[in-house]
Amino acid sequence: MLLLHYCSQFAYQTLFDTGVANRHLVNDIQQVIRYDVAQALPALHAFTGCDAVSAFIRKGKTTPYHIAKRNMCILETFKILGLSPDFVSEDTWNYKFVCTLYGFRTRLTRIVIDRKCFNHGT
Repeated sequence: MLLLHYCSQFAYQTLFDTGVANRHLVNDIQQVIRYDVAQALPALHAFTGCDAVSAFIRKGKTTPYHIAKRNMCILETFKILGLSPDFVSEDTWNYKFVCTLYGFRTRLTRIVIDRKCFNHGT
């Protein structure tokens, strides 16, 4: 996650070696997933469970990744959170992300999570 986030700041191509004869150019992977997605990955990774925090039950990493990638508002919130937790206000917090993660898309949920831009598109 961190390599994908920071590789564009390095002067040289970044190679990730898994030790099993598999080498990947991290810069190429970043281009495939998009730069804005790569910038949101550290905060998304930490929010969805890592060594330091608990994970959302039965959600893994793929589902949260696809939800964030499809929704620019959620993606932007994770980018901001990755810069500094002080930048995240009540208006930009990811209520919609957690509700979407667990399949809550009812009218009541939209009312409860009605924030700055989270009531668009669902």
